[in-house]
Amino acid sequence: GGGGGGGGGAAAAANGNFSRLRFRPTLRTGYNRADYEGAEELRRDAPFMELTFLGTSASMASKHRGTCSALLRTNAGGFLIDAGDGVGRQLRAVEMQSTYDTICVTHMHGDHLWGLPAVVRGAVVHLRGTSDAPKLTVAGPPGLYAYLVTAFRLSGIRDLFDNADIHVYEFVQAGGPPGGRVARNPLTYGDPNEGVGAIEGIRRTYLEPDEDGFWTVPATQSEVRTNHSAVRMRAGRIKHTFDSFGFVAVENTRRRIDVERARALGLRPGPKFRLLTAGESIEAEDGRVITADEVTNVVPGRRLAYLGDTFDPMGAAGLVAGADVLVHEATFLGDTPDKAATAKLHSTTRMAGRFARDLGVGSLFLNHFREASFSGGARPTIQQMRREGKGKNWRQNPMPIVPAEDFMVVKVLEDRNVEVHGSEYLADILRREKEPFIEVDQGRQIRGRNL
Repeated sequence: GGGGGGGGGAAAAANGNFSRLRFRPTLRTGYNRADYEGAEELRRDAPFMELTFLGTSASMASKHRGTCSALLRTNAGGFLIDAGDGVGRQLRAVEMQSTYDTICVTHMHGDHLWGLPAVVRGAVVHLRGTSDAPKLTVAGPPGLYAYLVTAFRLSGIRDLFDNADIHVYEFVQAGGPPGGRVARNPLTYGDPNEGVGAIEGIRRTYLEPDEDGFWTVPATQSEVRTNHSAVRMRAGRIKHTFDSFGFVAVENTRRRIDVERARALGLRPGPKFRLLTAGESIEAEDGRVITADEVTNVVPGRRLAYLGDTFDPMGAAGLVAGADVLVHEATFLGDTPDKAATAKLHSTTRMAGRFARDLGVGSLFLNHFREASFSGGARPTIQQMRREGKGKNWRQNPMPIVPAEDFMVVKVLEDRNVEVHGSEYLADILRREKEPFIEVDQGRQIRGRNL
């Protein structure tokens, strides 16, 4: 359904309710640029849920990977998740610098935050091309407003643009704003004439959780319905450092036309189909009244979960359970004990796989990789990640596991189908390790190379 979502993960896993992945090797093996074959099609097409990995590296950018960030496009608009240094360049590389109107920040660590002022300013510039009063939503932990205002003021900016409206929502517990650690006013620097720090066009709201204990990011757009379906971005608290969150895009249940039943009643595709998918009745050409229940089926909404850094994401389990796609960090390989990874506030590939299986998600994508993990070569490391994430009883629970790469595109389709656009290098590995829920399009065979 469209709510916070409950359990059922174990049952889903037992029933083998996995996503069916089709992997298409359309991303060239140059990992430092988005050079798609068929890129125009990818950019024009705006499905319900399409995630582009902009960076997959931990702590800092590496030679082949940017800092962790992703762009999620849905019918509710575009969501940029995290904004480490260099994310603006990554957005330009895939020509998507103008496709988001909401920025979600998982936590206040530099590799997820230091690019935020630049992408906020950039978003306003691009949104001005489509609106005289550009609107941008920024959502995440307490401190976001102070960080943004301080960064702009220290760099000499007092207002962004006339009529710009940047609304910063800071997640707080029920009862009001935080005290103590996070200053209520932005930092200032020695200008007695300016008073308390502020930037024209930026405002803050403390956002309390809904009744189910999770937060709902307010929609930037006033109208978010396409094909009579709505997507909401929700957030749940996870354990990493102070105030860390995971984000889950949740699509409401919706109606889909049963073509055979519609034909049997003499209906033909046209504008009236949209009314039926909205649950409304229509009048046929012969005067009969046909209800939505007669010719449509109710289908469950899609769900994509993107967790920030974490060693224990169970606080967001109610949102993540049964998701079609889960993105989970894998900072450490399995040769690091789970307790050692937990002490460093991160997860191993083994921990990520166990969490995904326990919650019955359809597919698992790993990210947040240490450069040191690839010191022995990319191919053996990728194979090790997948092997450790699968666990010992993988054949009874063959959940698809894919280590993400920069500029990989993940499209969440209907009926638990997922289409992945990645490199031929990764396709070659998946193709050799034949699995029941992963289909890899044919491409040229290549030899392994060290990333």
